[in-house]
Amino acid sequence: MSCPVDAFYKLIGQRWSSYILWTLELNGPLRFNALMREIPDVSQKVLTEKLRELEGSKLIHRDYEPSIPPKVTYSLTALAKEITPIMHHISELAHKWREEGIL
Repeated sequence: MSCPVDAFYKLIGQRWSSYILWTLELNGPLRFNALMREIPDVSQKVLTEKLRELEGSKLIHRDYEPSIPPKVTYSLTALAKEITPIMHHISELAHKWREEGIL
């Protein structure tokens, strides 16, 4: 039997996944190019792959509006919003540890 905590970390702890979730938490729904601007160093290909993974895991919602040009917006799902208090706490702890020279 696998550990659910380990499975949880594997889901949100992959490279770029937590960064995408945190960016959407701080900024609200964003379009793809806005996410690209907010997340330095991520390639278009990797961002596309990660967004698909997170959508498949039901952590983000992809809202497609058929217009010219099509409008696609990404946002956190209710499931992802369950972890935002944890993400805020981790952010506070990370800032504290950075000030203390731990990070």
